[in-house]
Amino acid sequence: MGSEFFNPHQHQKHKPKQRGTSSSRVRVSIVTLQPAGALDTRLCMAMLPSDERSAAERMNNSEAKARFLQCRTILRILLGEATGEGYCAEPFQYGPDGKPALRAENSLQFNLSHSGELAVFAIAESKEHCAHVGVDVERSRPRSDAMAIARRFFHPKEIAYLTSIAIEDQESEFLRIWVRKEACLKAIGAGIEGTLAGFSVHNATEPVSLEGGAAVWLYELSIGMPSTAALACTQPLEDLSVGPLLPAATWLHQLHALS
Repeated sequence: MGSEFFNPHQHQKHKPKQRGTSSSRVRVSIVTLQPAGALDTRLCMAMLPSDERSAAERMNNSEAKARFLQCRTILRILLGEATGEGYCAEPFQYGPDGKPALRAENSLQFNLSHSGELAVFAIAESKEHCAHVGVDVERSRPRSDAMAIARRFFHPKEIAYLTSIAIEDQESEFLRIWVRKEACLKAIGAGIEGTLAGFSVHNATEPVSLEGGAAVWLYELSIGMPSTAALACTQPLEDLSVGPLLPAATWLHQLHALS
């Protein structure tokens, strides 16, 4: 059944620079989400486990609810494709800071991020110990408070770097640093508060050393929209596959056959 629902759209293959030994491969999918009025909410709800349905029912904002439903449903389709099961219906387990994971040991690792109507999914697989992954995306928009946020949350080296470049470049570079830092913390399942200033990523050509001794490898993601995205992994990757930007309907139409 897995091959029946396999995404037919070709992914771009990237050979990451080898900075160590790894058997992990990561597939990145990029999606534009539908507005609430265009979504079959009942069908999405029916495909989710009870805890995720309850979370959706507690949401009062219709657009936030629609994005949550689409992200969780598409994630489960992608996980089903990766495992060959067609659809992943099992409840997730959650780490101390809320990062979801499959219950099976040494299984697939995954992460997702969304900003507005844009969502990015990363799924890692390996025959041995799989890399943990974190992904973050932010839509580009004017940020007049970028330097104020940087001075509050960034590492001193990053603040010095931002103040040294042209003012017109500060907002884009701030965003690049921000998504890298969030991706790093998401890869190790750590919360953001109190930890962003503990490590520097603005010139990360080698593994980034986080507080507590963890190391992560960073990869820039080009996703074809005015946005910035980054992927972080706890191992250097053997292969990175980045798919084209596709509408949510590319996956959601499969729900009628799966339900």
